[in-house]
Amino acid sequence: MQYPTLSLPATYVIAAIPVLLFALFTATGKYDVFGRSWLSIARLFNVINSNAHGGNRSRGSSTLLNANDEPSVDVSKESDFPTNWWTGEDVFLLERRAVFSKTWLFIAHSSRFMKPGDYHAFDVCGFPLFLIQGKDGVIRAFHDVCRHRAYSITRKKSGSSTVLGCRYHGWSYDTRGNLVKAPQFETLESFDKRQNGLFEIRTKVTKHGLVFVNLDAGSEVDDLDEGVFDKIAGLNRISRGSVWIDGWEMEGNFNWKMAVQNLNRQNAPGLGQGAKLQERKPVLRRMFSVAERAHINFSGLDVFPTTFLHVVREDSLWYSLSVIPAGVGRTSIRCDLYGSQTAKEGSQKEAISKSIRTTLESRLAELEATYKMLVDSEANDFPKKETDGYRVHGGPGGTQESILKKLKAHLKLERVAGEEILPTVRRSDTSTKYKEANELCKELESLGAGAASGPLPCQSKNMGSLAW
Repeated sequence: MQYPTLSLPATYVIAAIPVLLFALFTATGKYDVFGRSWLSIARLFNVINSNAHGGNRSRGSSTLLNANDEPSVDVSKESDFPTNWWTGEDVFLLERRAVFSKTWLFIAHSSRFMKPGDYHAFDVCGFPLFLIQGKDGVIRAFHDVCRHRAYSITRKKSGSSTVLGCRYHGWSYDTRGNLVKAPQFETLESFDKRQNGLFEIRTKVTKHGLVFVNLDAGSEVDDLDEGVFDKIAGLNRISRGSVWIDGWEMEGNFNWKMAVQNLNRQNAPGLGQGAKLQERKPVLRRMFSVAERAHINFSGLDVFPTTFLHVVREDSLWYSLSVIPAGVGRTSIRCDLYGSQTAKEGSQKEAISKSIRTTLESRLAELEATYKMLVDSEANDFPKKETDGYRVHGGPGGTQESILKKLKAHLKLERVAGEEILPTVRRSDTSTKYKEANELCKELESLGAGAASGPLPCQSKNMGSLAW
């Protein structure tokens, strides 16, 4: 007697094995499918699936695991991301307009401003700005651009002065940004100092001293959720009583988004959920491995889009790590270490500072090497195995997805307007006579440009008194 037989392709039989194993392990409770042990099944499924299809992979799909073997949700529609996501100059310029011009950005802690006149200058994605403490104790931010000819107001990264002056023509401003001196313009009819103060930037200082700025010059800007930041800061001993201990910047040739790759889910505007490192692996531990190398207990907070705050529990120390884009392929990482006065006087701070510096140097070198491979990859399609870890991971709600969402929303507004929308740009209401005087000044400068020495005709005769 012949019995009927059922013939299935070997591919389907083999591919079904991991599914059966998954069901078996889940039913018996042997594997926690959301934990680390699930990786073994994921790897098995990946290998079998690759073999069953002859090792071919769609050029538009992303890998299941990143370079550090952390679980990562596959982006099912990676075509939504531009092929030059990491290397495109046009993408970077759109990021300046859509993200860095319209988002609340963490800049510093209030402990960096000890007395009136203390200032610190920053460059955020090509936008020069500075923060200064006024005589009223208020910290304000301004574009670091003279209203006359757009020269820089500050002369150092950090300093202290209650009057800041442009070296070019001697225009001077107080800590509120008011124009207090404008040589050869003050007697000009219709020239109004009140209309020529520095452009102020929206600034928020939270209850615990976290300083944020928003470069958007529009009349309507989303409020910063200060309460959420203060709640987490309060639980981690971040306060106005903290003191600045140390700080430094390192530069590297890589795209800024690589440094914030694979962040946990973010809440708009700007806040990722804080959690202990034992519960998850935030960017600092995964990318820079500081906690593993120094065996330090941390809790952390990810601040969209570019800043991470981390607390060293045993030593009352905490620090901020900020990714600062300077160009499409040029990025700085700024680290500032804070703590209690006792921690500042202690010895542990040197070991922690050294550990962070050493690890950052190593990781920046790795990022540069990876970025070079991405640039060299044909059409940025990442065909090399070495670059698989920097495909667009994270899925809906991840940092890359959040950035893309902001870019799309802003691009939609620009298409409706029929032109680029520059949120930081402000219209200057100056008189006709002022404009005429300014044009005359330009002509005088061009005539004096060939002079071997001495100030130009429109320059102040007392520039030396403005040094600080």
